[in-house]
Amino acid sequence: MLRFENFGFKYENSENSIFSNVNFEVNEGEVTLLIGKSGCGKSTLIRSIKPYMARKGIVEGTIYYKGKDVKTLSEEELAHIGYVSQDIENQIVTDKVWHELAFGLENLGMPQKEMRLRCGEMAAYFGIEDWYNRDTDSLSTGQKQLLNLASVMVMKPDLLILDEPASTLDPVAESELLERVFRLNRDFGITILIVMHELEEVFNRADKIVFINNESDTSVVVNDKRNMARYLIENNNNQVYGLPSASRICSELYKREDASLSDVPISIADGKRFLNDNFELINSYYENNKYNIDKLNENSFNEVANAIELKHVYYKYNKDSDFVLEDFALTVKEGEVYTIMGGNGCGKSTTLSIISKLINPNDGKVILFGKDIKKIKDEDIYGKLIGFIPQEPRNLFSKDTVLEELLGKVKGFSYDDLKADDGLLKKIEDENKDLYDYITFFEIENVLSLNPFDISGGEMQKVAMIKVLLLNSKIIIMDEPTKGLDAFAKSKMASYIKKLKGMGKTILLVSHDIEFSASVSDRLGFLFNRRIISDAIPTLFFTDNHFYTTVTRRITRDYFKNVILIKDIFGEEDNDNNLSICNKKKSQDKNIDKTVENAKHKNTNKIDSNRIVNSENEKLDSHLMFRKLRNYIIVAALVYGIMLGISKTYADQKYFLMSVIVLLVSMIGLAVFFEKKKISGKRLVLIAALTALGVVGRVLFYMIPAFKPVGAISIIAGVALDPFSGFLCGSLMAFLSNAFFGQGSWTAFQMFSFGLVGFLAGIIGSLLRRSLNKGKSVSRKYIVAIAVYGFISIFLIYGFIMNFFTSLTAGKAIKETLLINIISGIPLDIIHGVSTAVFILILGRPLIRRIYRIKYKYEI
Repeated sequence: MLRFENFGFKYENSENSIFSNVNFEVNEGEVTLLIGKSGCGKSTLIRSIKPYMARKGIVEGTIYYKGKDVKTLSEEELAHIGYVSQDIENQIVTDKVWHELAFGLENLGMPQKEMRLRCGEMAAYFGIEDWYNRDTDSLSTGQKQLLNLASVMVMKPDLLILDEPASTLDPVAESELLERVFRLNRDFGITILIVMHELEEVFNRADKIVFINNESDTSVVVNDKRNMARYLIENNNNQVYGLPSASRICSELYKREDASLSDVPISIADGKRFLNDNFELINSYYENNKYNIDKLNENSFNEVANAIELKHVYYKYNKDSDFVLEDFALTVKEGEVYTIMGGNGCGKSTTLSIISKLINPNDGKVILFGKDIKKIKDEDIYGKLIGFIPQEPRNLFSKDTVLEELLGKVKGFSYDDLKADDGLLKKIEDENKDLYDYITFFEIENVLSLNPFDISGGEMQKVAMIKVLLLNSKIIIMDEPTKGLDAFAKSKMASYIKKLKGMGKTILLVSHDIEFSASVSDRLGFLFNRRIISDAIPTLFFTDNHFYTTVTRRITRDYFKNVILIKDIFGEEDNDNNLSICNKKKSQDKNIDKTVENAKHKNTNKIDSNRIVNSENEKLDSHLMFRKLRNYIIVAALVYGIMLGISKTYADQKYFLMSVIVLLVSMIGLAVFFEKKKISGKRLVLIAALTALGVVGRVLFYMIPAFKPVGAISIIAGVALDPFSGFLCGSLMAFLSNAFFGQGSWTAFQMFSFGLVGFLAGIIGSLLRRSLNKGKSVSRKYIVAIAVYGFISIFLIYGFIMNFFTSLTAGKAIKETLLINIISGIPLDIIHGVSTAVFILILGRPLIRRIYRIKYKYEI
C-alpha cells in the first residue's frame, strides 16, 4: 500500500541530511511501528506522505501510495490517508464535539443526512455519545485525542498515520487510546503507521518495526519484533533504552553473562517467564547490588527547609465552574526533586501555573523560601527564583533561529556577535562554555540555524530546557519534560536533573512518564479529586500501585520486594559520560567544521552557476513585473479617462454609476489574474488572515480619525506575498471593514485605492529587496524604505483618489472643488500617511519575517 524508495530529506540551509536512503513498505492491513532517536526525522518522514503537510527542504527519492507518487495524488485520494498529530490542541479546529466530527465531511460537501449518520455511528463506536454536544475546550487531554482519532476515522481512511498520539496522556488514557487504535486494525483491517517512543504498549503488537538509524544513514527494517530487539541489543544501540522492560532485563543479563538472545522477551508475560527461567542468576545480581534499596526508604529531607509551600489553596477557572483545586496543600523541600502525577485534567499544570504566579488562586497561600509570593516582585520571581518549562515548549520561542533563542539568554553575547559559519561551535565554546556544554550535551548542534518552530517535538523540548537552565534559577519547574524525547534522551535528561539537584536546585516536575519519574524523584505526589492524596518516596509510592506503577514492578512483583526499576536489580548505571562533554565529542565538532569547509570548497562551482541562473531569473521576473505594471497603468489611465468624461457629462447625478465602473474595472485585472493562475489554498489562507488583521485593526482604531492600519497591511501583503495579493488584501479590507463603518459609493473608490497601494508595494518591495536586504530576510533599512513608500503612497495615491471622489459628489463644480478638497484634506492625509508608516515600522519586520517563514515551510 505504501512504499518509500531511496527517500531522503534535508533542510535547505543545512549541510547534513536529516535522513537518507529510507526504503521500506507498509503492506495493506498491517501495523508498522516507526522508531528512532529524537530528531532523526520520523515526523518529517510521515508528514511527507501528505504533500501539503510536508516540511520545506531538499527531497530525494519517492513515496508511493497504492502505486502512485504521492505528489500526483488528487485531494480525494489524499483524503483516504488519515493523520493524527502529536500536537493534540492544535488539531482541533471547531468549538463543538459534533462539529469537529463533521468538519471534514462538510468540506467534502457531503449531504447532511449522510453526514449525521456517519458522525453518529463514529460517536457510538468510540464511546463519545455522553459528550457529543460539549464544547471542545471543556474536554480532557485524553478525550481531545480520542476526538482527533474519531474525526480522522469518520473520513473512512484506508491508511491511518499516528505521530506520537499518546505523548501527553496519562497511563490509563494511553492504554485506552492505543487499544482503540489496534481495535481499528483488528475490526476493519485499517493499515496503520505509528511513530512512538514509549514502546511498552505497542512493540509486541506491531507487525513490522522500522528503525530510522541516522548513524548508518539508512533505514533498518526487521519484520519480526524479536529480531528487532535482538538487533538493538547485539549492536548496543541507544534505542535499547526504549525497548519493553522485559527486553531490557534480558539486555542487562546479556551484557553481563553473554546470555542467549534466541528468544528475547518482549511482553510482561514473556518477562515473567524469562525471570523464572533465569531467577538464580538474576537474583544473584539483586543480592549483590551495591545500589542499596533499603537506603531509599529513608527520607533525607526531613530537616531541610521548605522551598515551596501551598496552604489551603482553592482555584476554579470561573465562578460557575467546579473547583480544580480544593483545600490543596503541597510542600517541596530545598534541593528536592518532587514529581506530581495524576490523570489528565486533574489540575497538575494548574498547580504549576499558580506556583509560577502565572495565575492567582481564589484563596490560600503560596510561599517561596518562607516568603508569601504576593510580597515578591514579579521581576524577582521570573528567572531569578523560578525557571518554568511549559508543556508546550513553543510558547517560549519568539526568534527566527534556535541559536538566537539561546543567545538571548546569555548576557553580553548576541546573535550579531556570532555568524553561523565554520567553527561555530568553537566560537560558542570560547565565548560561553556553559552554553556550549548544553548544546553538545543535548545534541542540538544540527538545528542551531533552523527556526525553533520547524524542529521536532523532542528537539523543541531540549531547546526550551536549555533556555530555562541558562537563567540559573533557584527553582526549576518542568511540565511534561520528556514529551517527544526518545528513551536514551530521557536517560540523559534524568542524569542532568540529578546533576542540578547536586548543585542545590529545587526541581518540581509534572509527568505521566512513570519510569522517568521513578528514576529521578526524591518524592512523588498523586493528585486526585482536587488534592494530593498520596505522597511518598518512589519505592513506597510504586510498590503497591497497580496502574500507576512501572512495568518492571509488574514483572518482578512476585519475585522481589522493592524492585521498581531495572537498576534496582543490576545496579545504577555509570552516568559520568553523560554529565560531561568528552574529548571525543570535541574532536567530532572539529571534524564537523572541517567537513563543512571541504563541502563549501567542493560546491563552489555549483554555487556560482546557481548565482548566474538566479541572476537571469531575477532579470526575467523584473521584466514580467514591469510588463504587468505597464498593463495595469494602461487600464488605470483608461479608468481615469472614463471617470473624467463621465464627471463632465453626468456629474450632477451619476457618481454612483462611476463607483460601479471603478469597482468593476478594479476587479477585472484581479479576476483575470486569478483565472489564469491557480492560487493555492495556502496562499488564500494567508491573504484571509492578513485581511482579518487589517479589518480588526481598523475597527480598534475607529476613535482616531485617519489613524488606521489598513494601508500598512495592504503594503505588507504586497511586499511579503506578491502585487496581486496586495491588491486583493487591500480591496477586501476596505469592503469588509465598511460593514462596520457603512457601505456606500465611496466603498468602490476605497477598494481601488487600497488595492492599488498594495499592488505597487509588491513591485517596489521586490526591487528594493535586492538592493537593501543583502542576504538578510528583512533588513531594518528595507523596512524604513517600505515605511517611506507607505507614507507617500497613502498621501498621494489614496488621498488623491478619495479627494477626487469627494469632488465628484459636488455635482458640476468638480474643477472648483477638487483643489479645495485636496488642500483641506492635507491634514488628514498626513495623519493617514504617518500612521501607515508607523504601523509598518512596528509590524513590518516581524510580520514579513513570519510570512516568509510560512511561505518557506509550506512551499507557498
